[in-house]
Amino acid sequence: MHYHFDKKSDIIFALMLRTSLLCILILSFVTLNAQDTLPRFTVKPLGKNKVQISWVNPYKGLIQLNIQKSFDSTRNFRTIYTATSPELPTNGFIDQEVIAGTKYYYRIFYMQNGGNYFFSETISNQSYTTPQGPATLPEPIDTDVTVFKKDSLYKKFVFADFKKFRDSLSNKTKDTLTRVDQNKFVWKPFQPKPIWKASVYVFTNTQGYPTIQLPLFKQKNYRIVFMEEDGTHLFSIEKVSDSPLMLDKTNFFKSGWFWFELYENGDLLEKNKFFLGK
Repeated sequence: MHYHFDKKSDIIFALMLRTSLLCILILSFVTLNAQDTLPRFTVKPLGKNKVQISWVNPYKGLIQLNIQKSFDSTRNFRTIYTATSPELPTNGFIDQEVIAGTKYYYRIFYMQNGGNYFFSETISNQSYTTPQGPATLPEPIDTDVTVFKKDSLYKKFVFADFKKFRDSLSNKTKDTLTRVDQNKFVWKPFQPKPIWKASVYVFTNTQGYPTIQLPLFKQKNYRIVFMEEDGTHLFSIEKVSDSPLMLDKTNFFKSGWFWFELYENGDLLEKNKFFLGK
């Protein structure tokens, strides 16, 4: 079976196709412009039990983005969503854990490559208005910029030197530079997590029992102090008279991490910890 379209039908079909494409473009434009640009974002109720959080990402190298929620506008925020692709230019999330009539507060935490991180403004689900257009985080005013290192004044920069300093931190280190005012920043050097190394003197053996092993226990005077993880004193062995020496788990009352201090002839030889399972 063959279909034949006359010229008039072809024109009508072409017009319908053009109209459909135009509608799709308009819908895409409206959807894009319904989202605010970080550090702004849009919070929009969807019925009584859902809230849509959406945003536009103008930054390159965004490596983390979390949506946080609270019943209070200033504290007790908890993360309810972590973006799997924070670098996407547009994204969103629907909070389905919403009780009708309850006021919630939302904010976005996002981190750039290099460690710089920011918190967005805080928006309530009951304060939705039509977005007024994108807004990006403003650059510092072109005057002196003050940088603190932790809690102490580090240096005052002229604006051009500050930009070099900021770019150097971002590109060459994992340090964090956080804005606390228009022209005031706090520099926090990156602190790698210490790598724990098990002790060769006090450890948990293959049967799960705390064990003391001191090869020179007959020639030297060894004393051991055991503590809970918060530093609370548990008990002490004033003189280790046998090695290897296996301790009873009941001495520690529970499972978890325990600290010890090992003294050799009165001098601290090692301070370390071990894990005791159930």
